[in-house]
Amino acid sequence: MAKKKTGPSLPAGFKPMSTALDGFFVMEEGNKVQGILTGSFVPRKGKFEPRTVYKIEVTGDFDTRIIAKDEGERTAEVGMTIGIDEKGWLKALSRVGVGQVVYIECLGKGTGEKDPWKFNIGVLEQG
Repeated sequence: MAKKKTGPSLPAGFKPMSTALDGFFVMEEGNKVQGILTGSFVPRKGKFEPRTVYKIEVTGDFDTRIIAKDEGERTAEVGMTIGIDEKGWLKALSRVGVGQVVYIECLGKGTGEKDPWKFNIGVLEQG
């Protein structure tokens, strides 16, 4: 029997890093997340037009609804890294520095087809 390949070991107390997202923020009124902005990217391919996706490491326990790849809709857990598409008012996240703590709450979308998604967005004050 062949030996199972393993990667290099990490020092005690460290966990492996992954570039994969644990899921995507569900765009629905009342859904909210608190976490650390860890970066952003533009997917190379996909069924939607090119867009920016922000990566957030969840730090607040708000019953944040996400869509997970293999599990469907579920609640995010503290420590997960989730993606949130840049829609409507979320363009403001482009001005937030990596490593800052953000709070995002979806306020919903207007009734018109072209109405933007609206969000309450906050950045934790450094003090």
